[in-house]
Amino acid sequence: MARAEPNHKMEYVKLLDLLDRAINATKVSSISEVTERERLTYAHSLANRFSQYANTVLYLLSGTKVCGLPSFGEFSFIDTASIDVLTRAAMEAFLVFHYVFMNQIQRKRRISGI
Repeated sequence: MARAEPNHKMEYVKLLDLLDRAINATKVSSISEVTERERLTYAHSLANRFSQYANTVLYLLSGTKVCGLPSFGEFSFIDTASIDVLTRAAMEAFLVFHYVFMNQIQRKRRISGI
């Protein structure tokens, strides 16, 4: 019995969709406490930045078409250098998000003994 190959692109798209739903699940403007609203606004901004980088990587993975250069003609390629830069930027956004928000929760749990 042959095993079907996983469709990585579709899995990536599903994860990005789930991430975007989670990001937009909380309406920051509906939070009344100013400090909490500011904190969630910053979290929302970091999460959106991560999502934008990840979506751009998905777009670049489909290839970049170059035309209009007479000496080369029309050609396409996968821009791995840009994908590398965007991946690094996405990881930085994730790490900042984790450091600012998740570590804070973990520190509070350690202090309170939860």
